[in-house]
Amino acid sequence: MRTVLGVGLAAALVCAGRPASAQTCTGAAVLHMGQPAVNATDVPTNVVPWLWGEQIGGDAVVTLRDVTGEVVPADVVWLEGYVSGEYVEIHPRAELAAGRFYDVLIEGALTDGGAGYYRFTTGSGPATGAPPSLPAPSMQVADNGSPSGCGEDTFACVGTTYAGTVRATVTDAAGAVEGEMLVTIDGALRYVRSAAAADSPFCVELRARDVAGRLGEPSTICSDDAQLFSISTASPVTCEGSRIVADGRFADEPEVRAGGDDGCAAAGRSPAADAWLVALIAWALRRRRGS
Repeated sequence: MRTVLGVGLAAALVCAGRPASAQTCTGAAVLHMGQPAVNATDVPTNVVPWLWGEQIGGDAVVTLRDVTGEVVPADVVWLEGYVSGEYVEIHPRAELAAGRFYDVLIEGALTDGGAGYYRFTTGSGPATGAPPSLPAPSMQVADNGSPSGCGEDTFACVGTTYAGTVRATVTDAAGAVEGEMLVTIDGALRYVRSAAAADSPFCVELRARDVAGRLGEPSTICSDDAQLFSISTASPVTCEGSRIVADGRFADEPEVRAGGDDGCAAAGRSPAADAWLVALIAWALRRRRGS
């Protein structure tokens, strides 16, 4: 099953870089630092850096180097999934020295064979404490009746009140991993896949991650427990918290146009649009009576 992941912040779906979209199948190679930030200072000495890149070539080599340019012994772990990008963690085999700068070097990562690096500076000691347990998330799922050329036709919006870095793991009905990602979120995570939820159920597990790579207790929601909608749009589908937004409308409130001047019902809709709204309302009422 081909799976595409997109990561968004709460309302505007602003991403750590550019997410995969239903309108774009390919793009230029881009590298992004996840944690610590580029040129960060006072980084804990037990840091486990992570980053992600889009359209990375298959021969990418990631190393951690100290102030002298020597390679720091570390285990580089690539996460599963993600068509348009890759997530990687760098686990140093020993705590880093205090008050030193380190470079994360990515060689052969870009499709043109280029390289990139990110520098950070350690502080006086390690991070302490533990990641928090996350509150229960909520989720809406929408299957798009206007398929894209990329096959990204099922959209999930996972809402959480947690703001911070999380590790998200998506599994199918058999428990196999569809995709993994690391992302700093503030209220929402957007997940896109090619298989309809009704035909291929899935679950999303969120775990808080601290700068040392430690994970908190999991919080999980599955598509069987989510609100399911049918939409038909050639426009980008976005998230506002756990709510699906398609063509400027919330999927669960199709009669109200999201982001309008005064929140009132949209005017000037075509008969075809009205028929689509009536059908969706009827579908929602049938689901409500059957629940």
